Formats: sequence, structure tokens, C-alpha cells
Amino acid sequence: QKSLSKMALCKGLICLTFLCALSSVHSAGIGASLLVAKEVTNTKVVLGRELVVKYSVYNTGNEPATDVFLSDEDLASGAFTIMHGIPSAHFPVILAGGKATHSVVLMPSDTLKAGEDARYNFTSARATYKVKPDDVAEQVVLSNSPGVYGVLESGDFSRHNNPHLLEWVIFLVLCYIPIGIPYSMLQGK
Repeated sequence: QKSLSKMALCKGLICLTFLCALSSVHSAGIGASLLVAKEVTNTKVVLGRELVVKYSVYNTGNEPATDVFLSDEDLASGAFTIMHGIPSAHFPVILAGGKATHSVVLMPSDTLKAGEDARYNFTSARATYKVKPDDVAEQVVLSNSPGVYGVLESGDFSRHNNPHLLEWVIFLVLCYIPIGIPYSMLQGK
């Protein structure tokens, strides 16, 4: 039994060594590998207020990615007007382990319908790049899809997010009448 367990241990170590060697050979030839993240920084889409969309492109490979083009079909749909930035970006090189960012400031157009049940679905952005600088073929990668966001009128948004300071002052004055006046009279005796 001891020889069987030693043999099983030796086989396990040989398999583990082989897998480690295989993974190091595989990762050595990866080239560039991009991950794209799309983030809508606002929590709601509000008519008449700006909306910021941020893109982050990460190179997780071990070589630089070249000729990186980032584009987003959401911006071309006509649902938004571009206030600042451009709808697509070009990064000549993203170094291995590096990151590039791009932001666009949008204004919802009048074609969006607002209301309690109104929603807008943000879809994925698309990036193309070359794995190695001398490659002819381009790789395509899609970003995450931020999902569905509610669309509100500006007045509804203000009503929900207003600190209501005037109402609190009136409330405190009204609380003073039944509590503060009898307390003042009691202290005066």
C-alpha cells in the first residue's frame, strides 16, 4: 500500500508539473488581450440633465495592443445628443498591463419618453484591435452591457432628490408650538 500511495503521489506531481509547464507555455504566446468596461455613471437618465458614459480598456496580455478602435452604437441611435467628447476613440497603443479610458457626456434627446415605467437599455460597446503589431487580422471584443436605466422628467427627478429644507423648517416651527410654548411657560414659573 505504501508503494501504491508513493506511486500515486509521483504521478500527481508529474501531472502537476506538466500542467504548470503547459500553462506557462500557453501564457507566453498570448499577445495582447483586451477587456472593455462600459459604465454609466448616473443612476437614472433624466431629461434635460447630462449623462456621463465612461469606457475603460484594459490590456491583460503580455504584449501591447495596437490600433485599438472603440465605438458605441448607443450613441448613434439618436436617443442622445453628444455634449462633450466624441462617439468613438482610437488608441494607437495600449501597453501590456495598461489601461486607457474614454468618456462621453450626453444629453437625452426629446425622442426618449420619460415617466414612471420609461426605460432605456444601454448595450455593449465594441472594440477592435491587433494582437501583434504586424498582424493583418483584427480581433473584436465587446464590453459589458450596463443594462436598463429608468428615464425621468427633470421635475420628477428634482422632486425625488430635493432635500425639502423649507418643509423641515415649517415642521420644526409647528412642533415648537405644542411643545415649546408650554415648556416656556413652565420654566417661567
